[in-house]
Amino acid sequence: MRSLIKISSLCALGIISLSFATQIDASVSSSDIEKAKNNIAKQFDKLKDTDKVLPLGDGGYLYGKARNVQVGVKNIPSNTPYDYDSEANNKSITVSEAKKQSLDNFIKDSNNKESEIAPMNFKYSFKILGSSPPSTSAYKALSQGSIYYSKAFTGTGWEYAGIWFYNIAETNGYSYFEGPLSFKSNVDSGRVGDIDDVNNMYYNNLLAGYPLEPSAGFVNITSGVGGNPLLLYFTYHPLPGTSYTVIGTGLRAGG
Repeated sequence: MRSLIKISSLCALGIISLSFATQIDASVSSSDIEKAKNNIAKQFDKLKDTDKVLPLGDGGYLYGKARNVQVGVKNIPSNTPYDYDSEANNKSITVSEAKKQSLDNFIKDSNNKESEIAPMNFKYSFKILGSSPPSTSAYKALSQGSIYYSKAFTGTGWEYAGIWFYNIAETNGYSYFEGPLSFKSNVDSGRVGDIDDVNNMYYNNLLAGYPLEPSAGFVNITSGVGGNPLLLYFTYHPLPGTSYTVIGTGLRAGG
C-alpha cells in the first residue's frame, strides 16, 4: 500500500476538498486467506457444519424461512407458503459447503479487484467510489430465528448491502411485517438504517443510521419510519472479509 494525495471535487456541495487516500493492492496473500477462513467460521458460529443453508442470488445464505414482500403489504395469513425454506429447498447446501463457497468467492472477488483509490476523509465522501442502495420495490422478511449471512464486502467508499429486510411477527394467524431485526457487523464496523437514513446518506451527504461495532455482537434495531419498517446494512471502506448477519426476532413493533 502507498499513501497519496487526492483532490476531490464535490460540485453538489460547492466544495473542493483535499483528502488522504490509499491505493489498494489487488492480490490476496496467504495470511489474508487464513484470516478469511477464520472470519467465515466465526460468521457461521451459530450453526453446525451439517446444517442446511440456502444460497441467495446476492451471494449470501439463508438459514430458516423468509418471504418476499411487496411494497405496501402490511401482513398476510400465516399459512401462506414461505418463498424460501432452507430445510425444504433442494438447492440448499450444508454450512460446510457454504464456508468453502464463501472463501472461494472472497479469493475470486479480491483477485478480480483492480487497484482503487479509497477516500479516507469520509465527511464529504458518502457516494465516492461506493455502491448504490438496492431498489425498495421488494424486500425479504425473516421469520423468527431465521438467519441471513451476507457475502464479504470487497469495495471501497460506502458499500450498501444488496437486500432490504423486514422482520416477521406472527400474531393471531397473521404474519405482520414489522418489529426489530437483530444485526451484527463482522470484522469491521458498519451501520444499519431505514429508508430515511439511507436517503440522507446517499442523496443528502448526511451521516445516518445506527452504528454497529463487531464487539457489540447482535443488536436489535427498529426502523424509525412509521409504516415502513425495512432496514439496510451499509459499511465504509470495509476491511477484507467484512460481512453482516441478521436474524428475525419475531417481535412486533415496540417489542
